[in-house]
Amino acid sequence: MRRSSAQLLALLAGGACVTGWAPFGWWPLSLLAYALLFVLVARARRPCDAALIGLMFGLALHGVGNCWMYSALRAHVGLEAAPAMLAIALSAVYLASFTAVPVGLWKWISPCGPRPRRPVAAFASLLTLGELARGFSFNGFTSLSLGYSLSDSWLAGLVPIVGTYGLSLAGFLISGQLALLVLMREHWRSGLALPSLLVASAFMASLVPWTTPNGSPLSYRLVQTGVRQDQKFDPLHREQHVEQLIADAMQQPADLIIAPETVLPFFLNELPSESLARLRHFGKGSASHLVLGVPTLGSDGRGRNSLLHLDPGATSMALYHKRRLMPFAEYAPAGFGWLDESLVIPFKDLVPGDPGQKPFVVNGHVLGMLVCQEEMVGRSAAEWRDAGLFINPANLAWFDGTAALPQFLQIVRMRAMEYGRPVLRIANSGITAHIDGRGVIVAQLPSAKRAVLSGVVQPVRGITPYGYWQDWPVIILCMLALVCNRSRRNARVF
Repeated sequence: MRRSSAQLLALLAGGACVTGWAPFGWWPLSLLAYALLFVLVARARRPCDAALIGLMFGLALHGVGNCWMYSALRAHVGLEAAPAMLAIALSAVYLASFTAVPVGLWKWISPCGPRPRRPVAAFASLLTLGELARGFSFNGFTSLSLGYSLSDSWLAGLVPIVGTYGLSLAGFLISGQLALLVLMREHWRSGLALPSLLVASAFMASLVPWTTPNGSPLSYRLVQTGVRQDQKFDPLHREQHVEQLIADAMQQPADLIIAPETVLPFFLNELPSESLARLRHFGKGSASHLVLGVPTLGSDGRGRNSLLHLDPGATSMALYHKRRLMPFAEYAPAGFGWLDESLVIPFKDLVPGDPGQKPFVVNGHVLGMLVCQEEMVGRSAAEWRDAGLFINPANLAWFDGTAALPQFLQIVRMRAMEYGRPVLRIANSGITAHIDGRGVIVAQLPSAKRAVLSGVVQPVRGITPYGYWQDWPVIILCMLALVCNRSRRNARVF
């Protein structure tokens, strides 16, 4: 096959692969797309050719799958079309490199020949390690990791044990095995052995109750303000929005009332004392805990993205400062300072919160805080492994009408599955939802509307294997597979 034809096929496969994630959820297509990538790379002549094929695949995957970033840059931060396109192109090349480098390495360490029996485990391990490495980019940008696309697949039962990247590893193994059916003309029975084993293991794991109910349930109210991003920080409207928020929050009592990230559109010290007093009076009178998103100023004069907890039984306010900030919105990634100067964003250039912050406690239940970008990485929740439930306030109005909203909801569901804990997700314009510990959406609100979601959530106790070990078992397994591949160059390792 000519190099240009292989690159074109890789480009088409990467674009088609996007349909495996929300809002489409056609996960078999993502597996088939990676199977095609396996075939194309196996038939490449040199490692550099394989890396270029992987780059084309990754460019299409991230260019199409993350195109919502362009919408946000153009519609909400005042960036012109040319610099917005340049920023998206540069980020797509960078993200695609985490596919190009692994497949190039795989070609380099694998045996050569016209019909090579290439190690499936090495292929899957290198791509999984690439995803793990990408999870450290842009402060934890894990969007379009293969494991997310498999959150509703037959393999989902593995998540509490191996997490998102373990699910990615299983998916890459299946894709490689499917490719061997084409590449090596293997018998279909041997080709289905590995997928059948993984599916059976996932089914057995799904029967295990990793966590158990703990204490009394909590009644909750999730306040979705429905405020558009172009109005949220407008001085002509923000006082009206605060009054609307207070009215919605005080409409009914509940054990826990939560509003979205930065729902109060000015620094806490600028909030009218009367507004805060009204909320505190309501909380004390109704025994309601209120959690509100608000920017704060530290003693160093730097801004922070914070959550404010009004505890009816306390005389002082508690704060949690977001630790993992959103790139291009709250901080400028290295090398993108030129872009940061062009962005018209309130409260940018923020300072991340310190690790080890005290959790909020509601009626004896510890809350684990995952503020917007913190939902992206499974290890962000490790600090809250003793929490009875997670809360996930976010402001996603930057991405209204794009695939980012269902994609991010899919990511939050994975955090619930990894730790076996319910999640209360509250977004400014959606998607606001109650997710149980198995990642099932119990209830949700329609997007882009002012509404309140009310219900009851049951906190849990216990810890999943993933909550205890994190990603280390997957990393060790991938490294062992590569060592075995290196020592047995002429064998196919599963």
